[in-house]
Amino acid sequence: MSDDTPKLRLAAPESPEELAHRFERERRAAHLQQEDILNESLAPFRVGSVPFLNAVPLTRGLEEQIIFVTPSKLARCLQRDELDAALVSVTEVLFHDRYDVLDGIAIASLGEVQSVLVAHRRPIEEATEIFCDTASLTSVNLLRILLAERGLRPEFKPLADYDFAKMPEYALLIGDRRLIFCVHRADTKSGTSARLV
Repeated sequence: MSDDTPKLRLAAPESPEELAHRFERERRAAHLQQEDILNESLAPFRVGSVPFLNAVPLTRGLEEQIIFVTPSKLARCLQRDELDAALVSVTEVLFHDRYDVLDGIAIASLGEVQSVLVAHRRPIEEATEIFCDTASLTSVNLLRILLAERGLRPEFKPLADYDFAKMPEYALLIGDRRLIFCVHRADTKSGTSARLV
């Protein structure tokens, strides 16, 4: 054998801490590479999602490729073919049969949802009109069904002003506005009744 033949060498021994550090560094590099591949895979598509915390597991790592707007705006964008795919209300899919549905992926709850609320000063049975958060789509349709089951059919109108001091007698609030309303109500003790219907 010639002297320039490469010789095999054993790797230097590593402590458990060094091994853990190297493993973490390699795992992180692989994760970043996977995110880059995902980002590039969405490039030809226009994708929309909601700007809410509960959608983060579906959009993590893809934020720069996604348009974030409210549920009601997402539905309008899909209807006008301004998006190729979006996270939309199940009611949008039920009312319009033009969509392909990706099975097994959803934002859903098996129990009570604390981010949806009907605030009212008088009994709900007396409501002739309910002002609804304009971001909502599913919640408005669900409220319509729940009230219809009680024989109630109030008129639904958009809630144009979120000034809680001027809140109408009946208002449907979702997400952050619902949570902020409850904090405001607790702070001011305004006397507005707020219950989940």
